Amino acid sequence: MKRKFAVYGLIIAMLVLGGLQSALAGTWTPATNLPIAVAGYSVQCADDPGSFYVLGGVRNTGTTSNRVFRYDIAAARWERLENMPKAGRGIGLACYEGKIYVAGGLVTMTITKGFYIYDIASDTWSKGANLPDYVWGAALGAWNGKLYLVGGSRWGGAPYTPESRVDVYSIASGKWTAGGGTEMPFAASFPASTQVGATLYVVGGASGDLDQNVNQTQRYDMSQDTWEIGPEFSSARMLGGLAATDSHLYMLGGDLNGGDAFNPTNLVDVLDLSAWPEGAWVAGTPLPANNLAPATACSEFLTGGEIWDAGGMDVTPLWVQTEAVYYLPVEEGCP
Repeated sequence: MKRKFAVYGLIIAMLVLGGLQSALAGTWTPATNLPIAVAGYSVQCADDPGSFYVLGGVRNTGTTSNRVFRYDIAAARWERLENMPKAGRGIGLACYEGKIYVAGGLVTMTITKGFYIYDIASDTWSKGANLPDYVWGAALGAWNGKLYLVGGSRWGGAPYTPESRVDVYSIASGKWTAGGGTEMPFAASFPASTQVGATLYVVGGASGDLDQNVNQTQRYDMSQDTWEIGPEFSSARMLGGLAATDSHLYMLGGDLNGGDAFNPTNLVDVLDLSAWPEGAWVAGTPLPANNLAPATACSEFLTGGEIWDAGGMDVTPLWVQTEAVYYLPVEEGCP
């Protein structure tokens, strides 16, 4: 009997290890470049898994972008859409029922309360109710007729002192409630974030101390208004990109701890969600180059499962944005 249990245990361990090896395997493959070099912000829509959007961000000229692009994964083609009403960096993005919501950000070096709504079908923009406060570098999620604006900073520069507040927007009433959600356990600005169903994952971010970024993996259940803490992140980062498959989180690039505001990296770390809240982040296939603020996505159209790294920037030795786009086969489906 003991031998039988040992065999079963070995089989289970092999299956888990096999899944992890699949998640860590693969090579970054070039795809169609963005039309411009930009460190933009990405969003995917649950009802359109064959594409992702890149909005706003910082261009090579140092200016803030108002451009909007949609990438058709199967066609390997970028489409330019109607510009945002205001250029923005540090914006929060969410997609819900045919609309993309853009919250806050930095506009012409001023933090804004601006809130804009893009109608995908008509390729048009409208202005929504202002946010309760000025904020940039916040995460945004959407669930059951509401938006949840998480964290961010109300300071226009380093050290990007973070907030823990969660503001809630009712799509039906068109009104915001300041502090309408449960506060984050660990305040963060410019975290990496991604949504899986009713869950918003928020990883890392600025802590207000340039020598120590937030090293927490936090997830917010928007349906229950509750937070959970997962494994600590050994290479604490801000301005990273976060992509989710149906079984893993992938943290791409970002800013490492250090004495300067930005210390870009090409590190990729992977978290197996099956062990949540236990487990550990492990090293994945590094990006082809250092990258701050890459746009990210997950798709199943090229290899059966791939994650994306689009645009972004490096700051060593100069501020240089990139138009490069890559995908990494991961042999996993999307949420």
